[in-house]
Amino acid sequence: MRASVREVAPLSALKIGALLSACIFAAWMVAAALIYIFLGLAGVWDRMNNLLADLIGADHVSAGLYYGVAFGVGLLEFVVVTLFAPVMAVLYNAATGLVGGLRVTIDPERVDEPENVENES
Repeated sequence: MRASVREVAPLSALKIGALLSACIFAAWMVAAALIYIFLGLAGVWDRMNNLLADLIGADHVSAGLYYGVAFGVGLLEFVVVTLFAPVMAVLYNAATGLVGGLRVTIDPERVDEPENVENES
């Protein structure tokens, strides 16, 4: 069986984009925490703080600064991907008028369909 996807609703794309962005944001923050922990265990933060103190007289890089920057980058990603999803849906809808949409082939043998139940009357 062949089918064509001719239109993607921008609101639906926005919802899916927001959900996927939230998952990516959560993974980003977990990765940032793991990187912070491993760099702390390796002594990188101490060496970097000493280097910054020698070069510019800075106090130190704190965990709050690190997580604040990581949160800001993750939030920027969340907003960009969430807003980009409906824009791409609108562009896809415009392109389907030219090329006819995305053609999808579905194998009927592999589709899980409920068995036909005959009513006995």
